[in-house]
Amino acid sequence: MLHKLVTGAVIAGFSAGLLAAVLHLLAVQPLLLLAETFELGDHAHGAAVAHDTGDGDGHAYSIDWTRNALTLLFFALTYAGFALVLAAVMSVRPALPTLRQGILWGLAGFAAVQLAPAFGQPLVPPGLEAAALSPRQIWWFATVALTAAGLWTLAFGRGAWAWGGLGLITVPHLGLAPAAVMTATEVPGTLIALFTARTLAVGAIAWATLGGLTAVLLRR
Repeated sequence: MLHKLVTGAVIAGFSAGLLAAVLHLLAVQPLLLLAETFELGDHAHGAAVAHDTGDGDGHAYSIDWTRNALTLLFFALTYAGFALVLAAVMSVRPALPTLRQGILWGLAGFAAVQLAPAFGQPLVPPGLEAAALSPRQIWWFATVALTAAGLWTLAFGRGAWAWGGLGLITVPHLGLAPAAVMTATEVPGTLIALFTARTLAVGAIAWATLGGLTAVLLRR
């Protein structure tokens, strides 16, 4: 059972990670490259050279194959780790989830790992200053743990205790997040909004895929 769990999780994680990486390269990385030109104060040149932000300009940008390869590796390894945790938690339940239930498990993972933290600490592209790293890391881990515990309580708790999950999910957002740094920036607000939306969309698709694949492979 342990061997099947690990093997299935690794396969599911690598598959979902590669999907996430491809979507990131297609939808998010062009925005990162454009934001970097604002960070370097070279946005006039960057706009002329061609970073396609999805606005229909049709510009092309030079491909950094090393960066892209490292991005693929990073996403594959990261989602493999997520899959191992998800598979371990799935196996605690009396019955393994179906494909549809697995997708819901994946979306719950997305909510805990990406969506909930994004409420307190906005996603920051290059060119914007974030809060100090250590407080953000501590708050992120606490938010993920409390959100995951809250979702578990809502899903599997009994009676009135189940609603305590809402309290757990809410706690990290009661003024506990490190204060966001508000500074003037040349990065356009539309670029920031598009970066946030695409990043969360890629995460939701990848996590749903991860949950579904993990559930299917654990049941084989």
